[in-house]
Amino acid sequence: MDTPAIDWHARAAQQGYDGRAVIAGQRVASRDGETFDCVSPLNGRVLTTIARGRQADVDAAVASSRVAFESGRWARQPPAARKRVLLRFAEKILAARDELALVETMDMGKPVQYSRSVDVPSPLSTTSVSEKRAATELASSRTLGSDLNSKKSFRSSTP
Repeated sequence: MDTPAIDWHARAAQQGYDGRAVIAGQRVASRDGETFDCVSPLNGRVLTTIARGRQADVDAAVASSRVAFESGRWARQPPAARKRVLLRFAEKILAARDELALVETMDMGKPVQYSRSVDVPSPLSTTSVSEKRAATELASSRTLGSDLNSKKSFRSSTP
């Protein structure tokens, strides 16, 4: 089945960007409102303004991450549930492959076909490894004890 050619120049002219930070699952401006321009090396065009994360932004992101980690929302998920999440993540990357490739190309100046064939699929291999590990290693182990606050977890593999 032939895939129609993509007019990358037309897509680039219409591509929108959101330069806000993501903290606690929400898109937010930097705490002090500072930004910087993201300039494409391809044509010198300002693609968007990016939230300039300073110490307060980093502290907020780390605090949010700590809360999420300590809640155990992910750590307590059974391996099959983790696998489903990772597979959905991979599906979403593939569904947005062209947009992600275009954004990478506009931001970094590399050929779009390289971004599409190498950069975009790259996280999929990491996701695949994590998904397989969740399905095999974690499924074949039993937790002897776990204390998320002290970050100690003991596992014993079952034969």
